[in-house]
Amino acid sequence: MEHEGSQPTYDVTGVVDRLGGDRAFVSECVDLFAAELPLRLQALREGVRAASAEAVQATAHALKGMTSNFCLEGPARTAHLLVSAARDGRLDEAPRLLARLEDELQGLQAALDQFRDGR
Repeated sequence: MEHEGSQPTYDVTGVVDRLGGDRAFVSECVDLFAAELPLRLQALREGVRAASAEAVQATAHALKGMTSNFCLEGPARTAHLLVSAARDGRLDEAPRLLARLEDELQGLQAALDQFRDGR
């Protein structure tokens, strides 16, 4: 189990294995993720800034789905916590969870970039 503040590790080659070795398909998924992530993060930041439970819940749910394609912990778990906080009216937790999510997403993005570059 990971603890807050620790960076999870990402095994993108494990994703390839789960998908039957189809590296080209996983590469397409990585490209789609990279294209969509900035838009979703901006929407989440705006939802947190506006204290909009609906926007935070919807956007965090989308990010949870996007990230769970690559990992079930780290950003997927933090996005789930954001969904729960928004649903339960605990938006005071959203800024801290957003900062944590952004940090975790940097680590995931770095792993995906290495995968894309063939390293």
